Amino acid sequence: MELINHFIKGLQEHLLPEELEELQKSHGASPEDLEELRRLYPDCPESLLYLLENIDGTFWRQYGEEKIAVCILGSDVEDGRYPYYLLSAQQVIDSSKEEVDRHLLSFRVRRGRCRSQDQSRQPVPRHVHPLLRLYE
Repeated sequence: MELINHFIKGLQEHLLPEELEELQKSHGASPEDLEELRRLYPDCPESLLYLLENIDGTFWRQYGEEKIAVCILGSDVEDGRYPYYLLSAQQVIDSSKEEVDRHLLSFRVRRGRCRSQDQSRQPVPRHVHPLLRLYE
């Protein structure tokens, strides 16, 4: 899908070298997880599913021996200075079972800092590729 290919190319141009190194450890979601997402969310955009086929999450996602945490999604808040992580297909599936408010699944960001999984604050990178709408 051209939109996602363009998005991934933009990431490669805008991420810091250490973030790009982390992102290169990622792989796509399993066909079974993607099918489960389609079942749970029949209106899920194909572009989001295609993104997950290429990058199965960046929110404290374990890939083999490595755990990555890279903000790759932009936002429309404060001129895009508050990026978000991408949940993995399995994280979305698991969250649907926990009755979590689906509008609050994204990573919380406050005052220009990403809040990490252990609740420590990390500076928000200023170079993250602007938001590309994944909705068709």
